[in-house]
Amino acid sequence: MNSGFDAWESGALLRAVLLVFGWALSACFLYWGVWLFSLPLRRRERARVFLDLFELGLRDGRGPAATLQAISECRDRSLGLPFHQFAAHLRSGCDLDEALRRTPRLLPPGLQAMLSVGRELGDWRAILPACRQTLADGQSQSRSSAQYFLLLLLFFSPFAIYIALTLSIFVLPRFYSLLQDFGGTAPQLDFLRQHLWTGIALQTALMLALWLTAVAHVGGNRLTQGPFALLAPLVDRAQLALPWRRLRLRRDFITLLAILLDAGVPEPRAVELAAGGTANRVFQARARRAVARLAAGDKLPAALTAFGEAEEFHWRLRNGSHAPGGFLRALRGWTETLDARAFRWEQAFSQGLSTGVVVFNGLLVGTLAYCVFGTLTHLLEVVALW
Repeated sequence: MNSGFDAWESGALLRAVLLVFGWALSACFLYWGVWLFSLPLRRRERARVFLDLFELGLRDGRGPAATLQAISECRDRSLGLPFHQFAAHLRSGCDLDEALRRTPRLLPPGLQAMLSVGRELGDWRAILPACRQTLADGQSQSRSSAQYFLLLLLFFSPFAIYIALTLSIFVLPRFYSLLQDFGGTAPQLDFLRQHLWTGIALQTALMLALWLTAVAHVGGNRLTQGPFALLAPLVDRAQLALPWRRLRLRRDFITLLAILLDAGVPEPRAVELAAGGTANRVFQARARRAVARLAAGDKLPAALTAFGEAEEFHWRLRNGSHAPGGFLRALRGWTETLDARAFRWEQAFSQGLSTGVVVFNGLLVGTLAYCVFGTLTHLLEVVALW
């Protein structure tokens, strides 16, 4: 009697420990998942703080370098380690541009390239609105990140593949042997045995694709630095393959070009600097072709056809020199259009992807349930007849 009670008590204790361990593991997975997916947004927030401090240094007359060094001396951890590394480079005698190059993790590549354009232009203030415009994309990206995290958490966890493998290894062979013993068969079981591994392979491929997308989302510009530098050309082309990234690159290029033209920079140099401000090698190659056409005698609107802009952009560009506010004011409507189209594309893609995944998983679960319960029903009928 006592031995049975002790066995039950030890088994209950083991189940309680396993239950607590499972909940703790799930809580850790959820916490680190949220932390990782919010990492790009925290980077953007730190970049926004950097721009605020940079602008503060321009306003108070001390200079950005002195202001950033003074803030770093406060040892505020919320600014992140790259910020303090950047300040250390400034204290060692580097100028702002060199310190930014030595701290690639501090700012997104496009933002660093824009600040380099401002240094060459000699007017940091003129370039700051374009820098802030790139950081305003975080609202759309945060919505998409929430969609991707839910997909990863609910539909593409390894547990779904584990359940399917368990069915194929332990459950379905038992059903098959029972039906053979009673001299019957079930079409649902035959269908499941023929196509289950195809479903597992497809689910695994989709899970790996989504995990790779998550790694690219979390890794950010780190995937093009250090040992991953060889991936940089591939990442640049991938950005142009995504409609919302392509539209935002065009928006940044047009904004920088308008600022440079209003500042009196010669057209060939303005095109080169504006393309460099996008930090995209494909745009820089197109800029070189545009500069070659300018050198051959083409007008600026004709030379910029390499960037694939619409006729409305060329019309605005041709009339920008006659507008009272200059090129930036004349092209503002077009940049706002590109920004709105990018937001629409990104949200449509994330919503469409989440809807498609829900429908796809619903079909898989429904097919699996139909085959399993259909096999059970057929097995009961065979047993009853036998």
